[in-house]
Amino acid sequence: MALSAALLSAALSLAPGPEGRPKAPRPLPQNSLLPAKPLPLLPSLPPRNGACDGDFETFLREEQTRAATFLESEQTRVARIFEWEHDRALRFERLGEHANYWEDPRIHNFGNTGWRGWLHALAVPFSTFLIDKLAYGGVDARKQIHESELSAAGQTVVDLCSGVGFSCARAGKVTAVDTSPNMLAVSRLRRPDVHERVVANAEAFGEAGSFDVATLMFATHEMPGYARRRCIRNALRLARDKVLVADIWPGFRPNDMMLSGEPYVLDYLANMESDVEASFDPMQWTLTREAVLRPAYKKENECHTSVLLFDRRTSSSSTSGCGSSSG
Repeated sequence: MALSAALLSAALSLAPGPEGRPKAPRPLPQNSLLPAKPLPLLPSLPPRNGACDGDFETFLREEQTRAATFLESEQTRVARIFEWEHDRALRFERLGEHANYWEDPRIHNFGNTGWRGWLHALAVPFSTFLIDKLAYGGVDARKQIHESELSAAGQTVVDLCSGVGFSCARAGKVTAVDTSPNMLAVSRLRRPDVHERVVANAEAFGEAGSFDVATLMFATHEMPGYARRRCIRNALRLARDKVLVADIWPGFRPNDMMLSGEPYVLDYLANMESDVEASFDPMQWTLTREAVLRPAYKKENECHTSVLLFDRRTSSSSTSGCGSSSG
């Protein structure tokens, strides 16, 4: 039951959680994972039981309200399955039983270590498939990034916070880094093509300039601010040419069910932009912001995934740029 509920949590990001946890703003239709789009009014339909069109429109609105109320009650019920886990996590935090943020058992309602970490790692492929289909409108953001930015066969790539391997580049010589041996073990089964796997902290791993490219995908919302800044800075330290950071669009508004498994996401949404600005030197790197759009929202220019592309400045490119501007 807990496994099914956790998968439902990850895939659908359902809402209202138990009392006592921080409340997020109510999700807006354009960027909710399950957009509560209103039922279309159908004035051309014949009246029901002699009622006028206005009464039928009222009937539709009332049905929509009842459906929304039912959905909210079901979401609340599912969210409360994890109340005991959050109480346990807070007790552990007070007792110092998990000194590192990545050991927090609230992460995805499982945690990343121990036997619960094994359950989490085994559930990730299925939940990621559901998220891509249901929440992202069938868009595989990682695949798009791989095809557009990581297609060079000869490059060396380090994927920080690699999890079970979805974010590892498909081309080049790839090193996967994660603090969870459980995730890396599942990654070994899913991605035997990955050159090397290392259990290490992405904040301090590796030697400066030891890779052509560094990637950090869907990880920065799962850590506190200080760790987020350290991971970005370390990615920039490791990469000779390029760094890619992909994560939730900063304008996204999570609901309470998502918050039940994302203890750091509110801090991410509030501070990611300032963390990025504080983490790189514009004299050494150029930053380009892009977005992977969900198809249903392209007309509204809304997106689910924010992509940050850091390209290292070179003396030759700087000289070339000055020459062209002066000419």
